[in-house]
Amino acid sequence: MPNPKEVFEHHQQHWKFITASSDADFEGQHFDRKEVPPAESNGQVDKRKLRRFKTDRVVSSISAFANGNRDGGLLVLGVSKTGEIKGIDHLREDEINSLTAFNDLLKNQTAIVNFVERQNKAGAKKQILLIYVPYTQHAICETLDTSPKAWIRSGPQNIQIDDQQRERLKREKKITDFENAYCCPFHIDDVDKEILQEFRKVYLETANYDLNDEELLYQAGAIERDGDGYAFNNAGFLFFAKYPQRKLSWAYIRLMRFEANSNQAQSRGLPTFDRKFDGPIAQQIRKIRSFLAESGFFKTYQRRNPNGGFADDPEFPRIAVDESIVNAVAHRDYGIQLPVECMHYKDAFVVGNSGRILQRNRDLPSQFSLDDTTLDSMPRNPKLIEWLKIMRDEDGAEFVRALSEGTKRMRDEMRTAGLDAPRYKVDDSHTIVTLFNNAQQREALLRTASIGQNFKLSFY
Repeated sequence: MPNPKEVFEHHQQHWKFITASSDADFEGQHFDRKEVPPAESNGQVDKRKLRRFKTDRVVSSISAFANGNRDGGLLVLGVSKTGEIKGIDHLREDEINSLTAFNDLLKNQTAIVNFVERQNKAGAKKQILLIYVPYTQHAICETLDTSPKAWIRSGPQNIQIDDQQRERLKREKKITDFENAYCCPFHIDDVDKEILQEFRKVYLETANYDLNDEELLYQAGAIERDGDGYAFNNAGFLFFAKYPQRKLSWAYIRLMRFEANSNQAQSRGLPTFDRKFDGPIAQQIRKIRSFLAESGFFKTYQRRNPNGGFADDPEFPRIAVDESIVNAVAHRDYGIQLPVECMHYKDAFVVGNSGRILQRNRDLPSQFSLDDTTLDSMPRNPKLIEWLKIMRDEDGAEFVRALSEGTKRMRDEMRTAGLDAPRYKVDDSHTIVTLFNNAQQREALLRTASIGQNFKLSFY
C-alpha cells in the first residue's frame, strides 16, 4: 500500500489506485474516497445533504486520520465507489469553501488540499479534491462543539471515540502521563524491600554517596513530594510496591492452557490450566520464568541424534517465549484495565496485552510477521523500561532490551528451531503476538519412530 502523502503529492503516478474499480481496493486505514452529493433537478445541491456529508464524511475522516495514523491519511472527494470520476464542479464556490474551511470544523488539524483536473470516461474535464491529513501529535483532533466529538480510523471505518478511548488516545499522544500520575500516599511499609535493595545496588553502583529509601525513590522518579510527605506515582507503585494489585488490580500476568487450536479461540471452552502471577512487575517476570522452568508447562520432544544418542527439542525456544512475555509486561498500556494474557493452545503460544505497539514515525499493518517487519518502538512506559533495563535477573542479564533487539532475537530463535517467525495482530487497544509450534508434525514423526514420549522442558 502506498504512503498517503506520496499519493497526494504525486497523484498522476497513482491515478489507477485512486480510481480503483472498488472501494475495497482503495479505502483502508490511510485512504478514503467519497462522491459528493449530486445536484437535484433544480441544479442545486440539497443543503441538508451537503451539511450531513460534511459532518459524516469529511469531518470524521480528517479527525480519524489525524488522531490514529502516524503516516496521516488521504481523503479524495469526487470519485465514486466504482472509481468513476464524478467531480465537484456542480458545487458553488461557497459550498466548496465550506467543505475546505477545516479550521471552522475542527481544531488540532493541519489538513492541506489539492484541486486536480481529470477527464472522466466521457472525456469531460472534472475537478477532484485531494485532502491530505497529517498526524496530530500531543493533541486530539476534534470538533469545536461544547462537547467535542473525535474519531479514530479502524480499517476503512471512522469510529467516534467514547470517554475510555479518549483517555487511551491522551496517553498515546502524551497529553496525559500515566506513569507520573498520582497513585496513592507513600508508606515505606508498602515497599518491596528485596526489589528496592536490588535496585539500590545497580542504581548507585557508580555513586560516591548514599541515600535513604525515600531519597532514592524520589531521585529515581518513583515517588513525588506531596505536602509534608511523599506519594507514589503509578510507575513507582507498579515497580516497587509489595502488592501493586491493591490499587491496580489488573496489573498481573495470567497464564492459561486450552485444549484447542488457536484458530478456535471463540469456541475454545474453559482453560484446563489457569494461574495468576502478581506482585511488582519484576517479580511477576521472575515468577513466571521460574514456573515455566520447573513445571514442564511446554512439551519437550526427543529426537535421535545422527551422531548417536538422543537430543531434546523444546516446543518453543525459551528466548522467544520469554521475550514475548517481557515485552508485553514492559510495553503494555497500564491505563487499560486488563491483565497480560498468555495462552497455550495445541498449535501456538499467544501473548496478548493492552495497547498497540507505538512506532516512532510510521504505522504498522494490522497483521504482520517479524519476517517482513522490523519494530522500532516509541516507549510507552519509559520509566518502567529504564528500571527494568538496569535491574538484573538471576543470571546477571537485563530484564528487558530494546524492542527491536528483543523481537529480532525472537525471530532468529524461532528460525533456528525450524519454526515460523512470530506473528502480530495490532488494533487500537491490543497487541497480540503468536508463536506457532509444529507439534502436529513432530508428534507424527515421533509416532512413526515409536519414540513418542514427552519430557520436562527446562528453561533458563
